[in-house]
Amino acid sequence: MKHLLNIVPTIKYRGESSFMFKTVLALLYAIPTLLAIYMGMQYLDAMSLNEESIAASDRLEKKQAEISKNLNEMRPDKAEYQSDWDRTIAYYHSLRSTTFSWTALFSDLEKVLPTSVRITRIRVRPDASVRLNLQGEATRLEEVTGFLRRLFENKRFDRPRLTQHVRVDRDSHVATTTASEPAAVVTEAVTFALDVDYIPTGEGARP
Repeated sequence: MKHLLNIVPTIKYRGESSFMFKTVLALLYAIPTLLAIYMGMQYLDAMSLNEESIAASDRLEKKQAEISKNLNEMRPDKAEYQSDWDRTIAYYHSLRSTTFSWTALFSDLEKVLPTSVRITRIRVRPDASVRLNLQGEATRLEEVTGFLRRLFENKRFDRPRLTQHVRVDRDSHVATTTASEPAAVVTEAVTFALDVDYIPTGEGARP
């Protein structure tokens, strides 16, 4: 019998065995065909899965970009944040400058104030420390200089600086024995203003 593939079989089948032979040949053709079809389906499934993965990745990137954009819009501007921070620090300094003991301040001023010098105004300015602006008057400029020297020597005060001093003439009346009306006597006075840092008790005195 002549083989379909032009191959002479080594085993000679009898005529009644041709059906079995044809069945085997059909299986030999069918199995590779089925494997090819199966592999093709697997390839198509893999391609479809790859396309879905790429699409999902694109959607994820778009979502991430949208979230980043929303976060950037919600995030405060750097200049605005710095302005809020500076305002907070200023509030802190303002509160800090008003929480010290005024009684302790008056006591410390009394220790350094000469008897001939009088303080007429005390103003507290919020700063990195308790900054005082003192205004007063004295009978002579030397007394103001002595007041500054005492501030320098006292550990509760730091960096005193005389910002202004003015000589003024004051009229005073004294009684006389020769006339019923008191005589006007012109006396000299010095008004001054100075800035000084005050270190409250408990915050560590200046060394």
